[in-house]
This record gives sequence, structure tokens and C-alpha cells, in this order.
Amino acid sequence: MEVNWTQFKKFVADRYLSVQWVEVGANYHLKAIDGYFELECILPMGVDDADTLDFEANYKAAGNKSFSDIDGTMSIRPKAAKKGWVFALLDIEFATAKLGSLYSKTKDGADRAGVSIKLYDADGTEVTAQEGEAGCVRTVVCFEPPYDYEVIGGQLQQREKPASDIRVWVIAVPDVPAAYGGSKEMIGGANLRFVDPADKIEADGRVSKLMPYSATYHTNKLEFTLKHEAGVQHAVMILVELFRA
Repeated sequence: MEVNWTQFKKFVADRYLSVQWVEVGANYHLKAIDGYFELECILPMGVDDADTLDFEANYKAAGNKSFSDIDGTMSIRPKAAKKGWVFALLDIEFATAKLGSLYSKTKDGADRAGVSIKLYDADGTEVTAQEGEAGCVRTVVCFEPPYDYEVIGGQLQQREKPASDIRVWVIAVPDVPAAYGGSKEMIGGANLRFVDPADKIEADGRVSKLMPYSATYHTNKLEFTLKHEAGVQHAVMILVELFRA
């Protein structure tokens, strides 16, 4: 299918394609290939044409990338996420029943967006002052970054075994009722007393799951709930594996 230059370069940009091109006569013959779908475009050579100048300045040198491996065979890779997305392993550290213990920062020292911690007592009342930490029986950490991502899995590690039961639940999209597709239990009460510090709790979904961001419906939120005896302060680290733009 032949299209104009504006349509052609949008197709290339949207799909992260390499422009294939040859010089035939007085024209550039361009082709963009995405699986079984192809677009073509013809541009005049040697003229003061805006489309031609755009191609020569911004696309020509980067074009004609091979689809084959070094031995001439086609190189095929399994698709794990959207084109252009990259892998990330994000760290969240905190201690149960301890305000101000949350650590999740970027390289420049800024707090990572969308990570929070809250403490609750036996009545379900949020603990907001240090003197209330002794009554905390539930520590909740939420991961809700302000962007779409595809979650792969995660890990929870500890430096030492707790002396009493500390059980962990992980719920995806907790603000949406299960009847409407939310509140999916990913870890259901694993007890840290049974996890050796040399080991870890690991959840691997085998394939990634898209978690679209919504400030209204909180559709990419992961909620980590740790239930423990009153006032128990126990340090843990959570790692979230994901793909993102």
C-alpha cells in the first residue's frame, strides 16, 4: 500500500520500525514492514522537497537495518511487553508498625511517586502519631505509580525471621470490588515466620499483566498488607518487577 510521507513516518514512529529504502532512478523507494503489514512511499531525489529533506536528515542514515541474524536466519524474539517498554525492578523498603520507615527513591534521591505506607490499630483506625505505633497491628504499603505498566511479579525479603506471626497479603486493584474485576488476591497470607532470611517470598505471573493508570479508579494499584502483633517492628524489602514506557 502506497501512502504519503506524513502517513509513512507516523507508521514508522508508532511501531519503532527501520525504514527500508533503495534508490531507483530519480526516486527513493521506501518500505516499512511490521509483520505481514507493509507501507510504501516514494520520494523524489535531488530536489528541494520538504519530505525528501526530512527523510534524508532524520531517517536515511538509520534505515536499512537487517531483520536477520549474523548467519542470515530470521531473528525472532518472544514479545514480553509493548514495543519500546523497558524492564524495571523497583525497591520498596519499610518496617511494620513504624511511621517514616518507608524508603523507595530514584537515583537522584527523590521519593518514588505512588508509594505510600499507612498503619492501623486493632479498631481499624489509622495511626498517624509515633505514640500510636505500639498499638499498630496492620501495616499497609501501596504501590500506585502515575503511569501504565505491565507487572511481571515480585519478591519480599527479610533480614531475619520474626519472633511472632507476620502474614502478608498482596491485592491488585483493591479499590475496585471483585465483582467488577478488581481486588485480585496475588499472595494470600504467607507467614514470614516460615521464610528463612536466605530465602524469599516470590510471585511470578509467568507473563506480564497490563496495569493501566487511573487516578479515579486506581486500576494499577498493588496493596501489600502485613498483619502482625501489636507494635511489632520488622524490616522487609519488596521488589516489584515490571515493564514500563
